[in-house]
Amino acid sequence: MGKGAGPSGARPLPSAPMWRALILAFTCLASTSALSEESIDLATTRAPIEAFYEVLMECMKNAESLGLEGRKKTLEPAIEQTYDLPLMSAKVLGRHWRGLTDEDKNRWLATFRRITIATYAERFDGWDGEKLLVLDAELGARGTRVVHTRIEPSDGDPVDVHYRMKEREGRWRVMDVFLNGTVSELALRRSEYGGVIKTDGLDALIERLEAKIEAGEASNEFTSDAS
Repeated sequence: MGKGAGPSGARPLPSAPMWRALILAFTCLASTSALSEESIDLATTRAPIEAFYEVLMECMKNAESLGLEGRKKTLEPAIEQTYDLPLMSAKVLGRHWRGLTDEDKNRWLATFRRITIATYAERFDGWDGEKLLVLDAELGARGTRVVHTRIEPSDGDPVDVHYRMKEREGRWRVMDVFLNGTVSELALRRSEYGGVIKTDGLDALIERLEAKIEAGEASNEFTSDAS
């Protein structure tokens, strides 16, 4: 039997250096596969924001002909698909949410939905060469993803807008928006709305927000004073 031959004519085992090379090759393949799967996963996270920005840009370019109510109708289905409004409506009330009846939860969700749609329709009321850019996405805390975007005006400084996404029922949806990359829209609203509920109750909060929507002032800074 020749040197290195196995029993019964079996092929010789690879040398130690060869084993190391094989292990390294398999490790590289596994890493490449994992990175590829992660890239695909992050691409699916960006897709809802890309689709939403397409609708938003259409709204901006046709803002005058659509009018405020037309912009609301155009944005409504896009916002419903992009945002997890039931989850956001609960989180924005914090501890107050747990004490609500089912009827009050439904009433609040309806108002939160309307104020969100109205705010977008009011803020994006024209187009002057702005660009809505979806940049990239990254893994976030507790199974979330963060999609980084930027609004570039035709002149002036760009504004970074980051969307924190959470998967529910097989779909990635927005659960919070960070203006300038750091300021949580949900946290701001929680602070504002919580003060009204604490002092005046849910009915007062709903009444004041509905009044803002009716007056076309949904995007104005919220205060605890009656509108």
